[in-house]
Amino acid sequence: MSFQFVQIKTTKYEDTENFCFRSDRKWHRLQQLALWVLRKLGCFCLRDRYAKVTIGPRSILDSIVLQRAELSAVYNKEAKHLLVGSEEYPELRRELAIYCPFSTCAFEGYKQVMGLTLHIVPWITGHLVIPDLEAPISITDI
Repeated sequence: MSFQFVQIKTTKYEDTENFCFRSDRKWHRLQQLALWVLRKLGCFCLRDRYAKVTIGPRSILDSIVLQRAELSAVYNKEAKHLLVGSEEYPELRRELAIYCPFSTCAFEGYKQVMGLTLHIVPWITGHLVIPDLEAPISITDI
């Protein structure tokens, strides 16, 4: 499991039932006439329909590459660390063995993956690419 990128897709549709008779209002005959004219003319209201589309990568390595690119494009920061949950770490090792058999992606016994420092966090599920964390400013630095 990894973080998913979500895209909102908008489509237009014709709502023909937008116009309705209101019995709680006055001018019942005029309403009926207006609705009859609108239906004869084929009038409709153009509305938006929203759908959430998730874009999921095929593998963990694809997800890491995608997260690095998004981190660079959106926040203008270079990725330095890779946080991986304990459930996903064996899957990451398996993918590294399949896709990078000659250590082109992994170095130093899987302590560094694709140039990112690997951190295994047992209480999370999934993985996350983060930039180099800056030390917080303390009062003594001011």
